[in-house]
Formats: sequence, structure tokens, C-alpha cells
Amino acid sequence: MQGLSQILQNLGTIYYYPARFHAGLVVSLVSKYCDGKVFFDPFAGSGSGLLAASLLGFRESYGLDLLPMIDIFVEYAYEILNQGSRALADTTRNIKNALNSSEIFKCCTEEELFYWYPSRVVPVLEKIWGTFHENVAFFDKNDLTWRPYKENIPWATFAILSLRITRKLSFTDDSVAKYYRSNVKRTKLRKLLRKNRNVEKIILLELENTMQKLLSLPKINIPKPQTHGFFDISEMEIPVSNVDCIVTSPPYLIAHEYVRSFKLDLKWLGVPMDKIMWLRKHEIPYKPVAYKVNSGLYEYYKEKIRESEKEHLIKYYENYFGSITKALDNIIENLASSSTLVLVLADTTLAGYKIPIGKILAEHLLANHNKLRLTEEFGDVIKKRKLFKKRNNTNPNGVTQENIYIYKWG
Repeated sequence: MQGLSQILQNLGTIYYYPARFHAGLVVSLVSKYCDGKVFFDPFAGSGSGLLAASLLGFRESYGLDLLPMIDIFVEYAYEILNQGSRALADTTRNIKNALNSSEIFKCCTEEELFYWYPSRVVPVLEKIWGTFHENVAFFDKNDLTWRPYKENIPWATFAILSLRITRKLSFTDDSVAKYYRSNVKRTKLRKLLRKNRNVEKIILLELENTMQKLLSLPKINIPKPQTHGFFDISEMEIPVSNVDCIVTSPPYLIAHEYVRSFKLDLKWLGVPMDKIMWLRKHEIPYKPVAYKVNSGLYEYYKEKIRESEKEHLIKYYENYFGSITKALDNIIENLASSSTLVLVLADTTLAGYKIPIGKILAEHLLANHNKLRLTEEFGDVIKKRKLFKKRNNTNPNGVTQENIYIYKWG
């Protein structure tokens, strides 16, 4: 058990993802509550649940997410676990070749690039990403995912390590997901570039240090999880049926703007701006969704928000619960008999009120599905999370606990 948790933890440290499943928690939930052949995570995020299920013996695991980054995260982990040192050696060679390449890729305007990166860094990053797009993989605008130019090339490992390097050499804080210009990071980066004026050497050192972390991972042949990015779960048909177990954590109420956080990364990865705008328009809770939420608690807190001085937040409240309840209603219809649904949720603050998201969803789901039973409920304290403390908002210390709800179907 501890070994699998550590594997997930080590894979996840290479590239930061907000609100990632705690490795120990997801492994514990899947091992304790899940059995069968088909695992499903409809809010897959970075894919931790899918990887835990594959490591624990599920023959099939499926993950959906609005962000297409899910395709890269899971493919990268699969490459590292199944190919081992070969994937790392191939990626190291490809990135070294990229530093001497004449291929370049411009993700953004010069104004945007020089806002986020030192001028000496930009041409080197453009070489790395030029090699990726010309020789490693390309973004398929029809299928909305990435396609490698050659079979078995570790394209996602190249992408993840390139994103790590790109972030390390930017003015933004690389320990949090959201892009912003950090004065501390700018000072740190300028000192680094004064000490070593050769950007390529800095990249090679970062690459070597990262490879040492990944080389400690064991080679394990796991079934390949299936992922679908660009998936709007409130309006698209669920592509999997007869699911034996679901372990999922829907997005917080309005705690994260995932598309905004990954916008620059998506540009480097070749996602066109019109597709990024599509993602922003479909992100929960900003996309309007009209759906009947069957819960007295839901109506109670909606009225409380209406009575507050922040009535404009009602639209986010309605969109959020409309999206999540509609998605879960559709998902439950795809469960096999005697299956398990595990929801990992956090009560977040809106208009000064702590919204009991798990209890609202429980009221709705139990009222709408006669065969569904809530069998267990408990909390898990969040011991560590990247967060700016004492923020100037109604929830300055962030979410401190997640609540787990175990449902049985049939």
C-alpha cells in the first residue's frame, strides 16, 4: 500500500497540479471500496484515481475531464511505469537535441513572452517546443488531443519535462498552478542567470536532477487508462457503461480557475486560442446550466446568498450545483449492479456561508435514485496544500478538510 502511494506521489511531484488527489487517500479509497473490472473517474483532473486503479489491478480505467491536460498526465505516467529507463533516456536525448535544433515554436506574442520570461530564455524555450511540435507530437485539432509522430515515442514525458523546464525559467511561482509574476521568483531567476549565463546548461542541470527523481520509480506493466479531455460532462454522453467503481472529486465551488491556470501551458502545447476560449466558456461554475436540484439545503443556502450583499454569486451557485447534479445523475445510470460511488468533496465558502456541498448532493442523489444508498461518511484533514495564507477574502485559510461519501448502487 505505501509503495503504491509513493509511486503516485513521485510521479506527481514533477509537475504541479492544483487540488491533486492525495496519493495515500486515493490508493486507500480504491483498495478499500472498489472491486471489479471497470473503474471510472468523471472528474479525473491529473489522473491519480485512474493510475491507482490500474496499479491495484483494474483491467479497465476511464477518465474524463474538461482540461485536455488529463491526456498528457496519464500518458506520461503510463510511459514512465511501462517503459522505465528507456522513456527517460529517449526524452533526455530528444531534449538535448532540441537545444541544438533550428526548429522553433512561438506560442505567443513577443510582448506576452517577455512579460513571463527573461529575454535570454525565450529563444531556447522556442527550440525545445519547436522540436516537440515538429518531431515528437502534434495537437490534433479534429480529435482535440495530441498524436505522436512515431509509435512508442515517450511524447508525454517530453511534454511534462518541457513544461517543468518552461515553468522553472518563468517569472511565475513554479510551486503553485496559477500564473502570476512573482517578485521573489524574478529575483531568484535573475541571480541564476547572472551566475550562469548559459541557459542550455541551466536546462541540462534541471533535466538531470529531474531524471534522478524519476529513475527511482519501479518499472510496472499496468493496463493503459483511457482518457478524454475537452469533455463537458454536463452536456456530453458518458462514453462508458457497466462501471464497477467510481472514485472522484468534483471541482470546488469557485476555488480554482483551472483553464486560466493552464492557459500558457496549453499555448506551448499547441492548443489553438479558440479551443482555449471554448474551455473557459465550459468551465464549472462559469458555464450556465439550468437543472433541478432536489435538495432543501440547496434552496436554504440559495436564499441566504440572495439575502446577502453578494447576490451576484447566485449564478455561480446555481451553475455549480446544476452541473454537478446533472453529471452525477447521468453517471449513476451507467453503474453496474452492486457498484460503488465514492465522492470526495470539500465545503467551500460563498458569500460568507460555508456551503455543505456533500450534504446537498446527498439529498439530491438519494431523492432521485431509489437504488442508491449512502453507507458511510467521514472526513480527511488536509495536512499540506499550496496556499497563500491570510488571504483577503471570506475564506482566508482555504479548505482544511475533505469529506468522503461512500454510496452503494443496487
